Amino acid sequence: MSRLEIFGPIICLVLTLLLGLLLTKLGKPYNTVLFTIHKLMALAVIVLTFRRILYLVKSNGWQAALVLGCILLVIGIIGLFSSGAMLSIGGFNHKLLRSVHIVANISLISGFVILITRGQLWG
Repeated sequence: MSRLEIFGPIICLVLTLLLGLLLTKLGKPYNTVLFTIHKLMALAVIVLTFRRILYLVKSNGWQAALVLGCILLVIGIIGLFSSGAMLSIGGFNHKLLRSVHIVANISLISGFVILITRGQLWG
């Protein structure tokens, strides 16, 4: 496995989180370039991670840590994409959506931690 396959998703995740924090700090209207990069990097994290998960499932089968990590990732992804879309559109309860976005981030990061430490996602 190449270093890019190992560190690519982690680097994209960190950059996505940092861009999200920057976008929050800058406020609305969101900078179009930064917002687009934020969304594309989030999508890259998902694609690269699930590509690796499929490889692990094919080689090792479904293990408890893999299942739990995947569930947390999916909950996080759904929460992040839906709350992120509603935050960018506006007209919704901003405080509530921001809270959902934070909880979804925690779910996503927890899923990554489980998969990395228990499921041997990378390494």
